Amino acid sequence: MIALVASPLAVVLIADQTVGVDWARLSDIGETYGAASAVLSGLAVVGVAISLIVQSRQLRVGQIQAMRVMQLELMRLLLEDPMLATISPTSLGVSREQWRREIYLNLLFKYLEMGYATKYVPEGSLREHIRDQFQVEGARVFWGRARPLWASNRSNNARRRFFDIVEAEYARHPQSEIEVVQPQAVEPQRRPTVPANAGVVLAGVALGLAGLRAVSIIRARRAGGRDG
Repeated sequence: MIALVASPLAVVLIADQTVGVDWARLSDIGETYGAASAVLSGLAVVGVAISLIVQSRQLRVGQIQAMRVMQLELMRLLLEDPMLATISPTSLGVSREQWRREIYLNLLFKYLEMGYATKYVPEGSLREHIRDQFQVEGARVFWGRARPLWASNRSNNARRRFFDIVEAEYARHPQSEIEVVQPQAVEPQRRPTVPANAGVVLAGVALGLAGLRAVSIIRARRAGGRDG
């Protein structure tokens, strides 16, 4: 502020000390520098706008990374605790081994998608990764099951391009049928069968034994009476 207020006085002092200076020419030169200053100011504004866009993208990438870390933690809990599999819709209709493989493949494809969106994984390298992965039948089965969900999640150009690349590589391989595990019927525990007439037989045996016992008692009494 002091320099701004004192600048006219400084110009007056310089004008008094200098003789024969063409101040009109110097004014024209100063106006020329003013035009250059306007151009530089415009470039500075453009630079600030670009820096804001870059910061916005970095913030977005940080948010996506935080969501991926949270997803990874949830998947880790799901894999470590078998009881949580009962509340996961992705485990329906598949064996536990296939379900674990598909969780890993989903995380792998998410990693490749994020790497492609952030330019960490170039398109050529992405195609090689996907091509090698689809050599395995399990990866083709997974993509056949998961592709409708991925197709509905194409919210930006990077995701749309990633989906198109994966679809192009998927079309180059033979389609695989989705493995569906049929639930096995649980046979009821068989109990030992008892004949319907078992009670009658046992009752008959008991009556027969009682009759023999009674006959033997009567004979013993008769024999005792004769002896007396």
